[in-house]
Amino acid sequence: MQYFSTTKQMVLSTFLLMLGLATISCNAETNEKSAQSFPAFWKVFRDASLNNDVNRILKMTIFPFSVKSELDAGEATVLDAVKFKKQFKLFMEQDIRENLAPESMRDYIMKNKKITPKIYDGQTSVALFSFELINGNWFFVRVYVEK
Repeated sequence: MQYFSTTKQMVLSTFLLMLGLATISCNAETNEKSAQSFPAFWKVFRDASLNNDVNRILKMTIFPFSVKSELDAGEATVLDAVKFKKQFKLFMEQDIRENLAPESMRDYIMKNKKITPKIYDGQTSVALFSFELINGNWFFVRVYVEK
C-alpha cells in the first residue's frame, strides 16, 4: 500500500510541475505577443498623432485619462475625453527633456517611426507617453507633464 501512495504523490507532483511550466510558458507567450503587437499599435498611434487626428487618438485612449508630473509625485489629474481633446496639442508640444537641445514630443514621435518597447506587466512608455495592454489591445493611458 505504501508503494501506491508514493506513486500517487509522484504523479501528482509531476502533474503540478507540468501545470506550473505550462503557465510560465503561456505567460511568456502572452508577453511576447504583446511586445509584437505594440509596433502595429505604434504605427497607427504615430500616424494619428502626427496628423493631429485627435478623434482617432480618442479611440486609442482610456478614460479617465491620467496626467502625472514628471517626478510622479502627487496625485494624477484626470481628464475626460473633452478635456483631453483640448490638451492633446499641448502634450505633443512638450519638451521630452532627454537631450540638451529641446525636442518636442511631436519631433520625437516623428523621428521614431518604429519602436521596440520594453514591456513590463503589460505596460510601456515612449518618452512622456505611457501605454497599457488591456484585453489584448494597447491603449494610451497616461502622459507625464512638467508641473
